[in-house]
Amino acid sequence: MATKDYEYLRRFCETDKQRYYLDLIRDNATIRQAAREAGIAERNMMKLLDRLRKRATAAGVVPENPLVKEMPARAATEGDFRTGRRRRRDQTSVAQI
Repeated sequence: MATKDYEYLRRFCETDKQRYYLDLIRDNATIRQAAREAGIAERNMMKLLDRLRKRATAAGVVPENPLVKEMPARAATEGDFRTGRRRRRDQTSVAQI
C-alpha cells in the first residue's frame, strides 16, 4: 500500500520534527514503516496526520478530491443544512437516544 501525497500538509507543520515525520512518510512505502523508522508508534504517526489535516481543513485547504463538495453556508452553523431550519435545543437527535 503506497502512502498518499501529504505534501499539502507541510505548511501546517509547526515544528521541525513534524516536517521530519512527513519526510519519513513520503520516503517510505507505508505509514507503519515510517513510524518504525522514526521510533514511534504507528498510532502516533496517524495522530500527527489527523492534527495536520484538521489545521488544513480549518484554514479551508482540502486536497483534490472529486467527492469533496463545498459545504453550504448554513451547514457550518447549528441546524439542518438540507432544510435550512434551525433545530430547537429541546429536540433529541438520533445520536442521543
